[in-house]
Amino acid sequence: MTVTERSARFLKYAGTVGLGLAVCMAVISHVLAVGTAISKDAQMDIANGWIMAEQFAFHVPLFLGVVVLVSGRLTLNQFLMCVILAYVFNELGVFPERLHGFFEVNHFYPDAFYHGNQSVNVQYAILIFYAALAPLLCIRISLKKFRTIDTVFVTLIFFTMIGTTFIFHKIIVENALKTAIEDTRYNRMQSMQLISNLPTGDAFSRLFQDSCNKIDVSCFVLNPGEPLPAGKRYSEMLLEMARSVQRDTGNNQVFFSQALYVGGLEEEMYGEQYVFRRLPDGTVRFIVDTQDYGMIPAEYKPYFAILMLCAHIWWVGGGTALLFWHKRRFRRRQRMSTTSAPAH
Repeated sequence: MTVTERSARFLKYAGTVGLGLAVCMAVISHVLAVGTAISKDAQMDIANGWIMAEQFAFHVPLFLGVVVLVSGRLTLNQFLMCVILAYVFNELGVFPERLHGFFEVNHFYPDAFYHGNQSVNVQYAILIFYAALAPLLCIRISLKKFRTIDTVFVTLIFFTMIGTTFIFHKIIVENALKTAIEDTRYNRMQSMQLISNLPTGDAFSRLFQDSCNKIDVSCFVLNPGEPLPAGKRYSEMLLEMARSVQRDTGNNQVFFSQALYVGGLEEEMYGEQYVFRRLPDGTVRFIVDTQDYGMIPAEYKPYFAILMLCAHIWWVGGGTALLFWHKRRFRRRQRMSTTSAPAH
């Protein structure tokens, strides 16, 4: 094959791949556009579907790492078996549901893993196995006796997946998503403060309740000594803080806002903030933010998951294909050298 023929073949291949990527991105953009026009429940289902697909791809390097750690080799059949195992484990929720639940019940997680409302990100279960496997792979490729091209490639794929996940999580979840939620909570707190300062009296009671209903907050007017009632949309921690403020503080107005943990892209996430105001007649006003902020993560989930999925497919698929290509070339060179060796 001449150089010109090789160039033409490469350009044809590159054009086909480029066209395929363009079609995929067009489909994805249409899916996202449709997702914004459908119901909230359907948006959540679409978002969770993308997350499931991304998680499936994230499982694959874990099994690839185990294979090369044990055998030092990766064949096509082993690769396909790893993909099947990743799909089964992901569908059964082995890491985020079963193993995570076992770790939580038995208090396996260290205190540093707990956030905000004492919850643990369900992805910590699989990350523990990634963290356990990473040094073992490093030890294997550092020892010349056990180092193989398969182990080197899979280790690179393994750490690239971890790095890509960390970068996208930092940019999208911990920065963009967290900023969006905090901005929304701040604006709602300003509205809650305005409601708490509305004039008192029977003439303004209707305005007070209508204002509360308009921004979807729970408002209470309590007699002296009457505790704030429990509710499903605020935590026990917030309830206890509110009751202690009502009981102990001499201030006429208190603003409380509990920091929210948004690292796990939770489906349900409530405001965890309130405004307390003591009125001249001794009664108190409590305005509690009971808005569900879960739809904000639902808007970010598809973008996060699609970027992660594309990166995972690129590193796993491309890295494994490059590995098999190098092994094929190496075998071909070995055959050629064996064939061309002079006979004695």
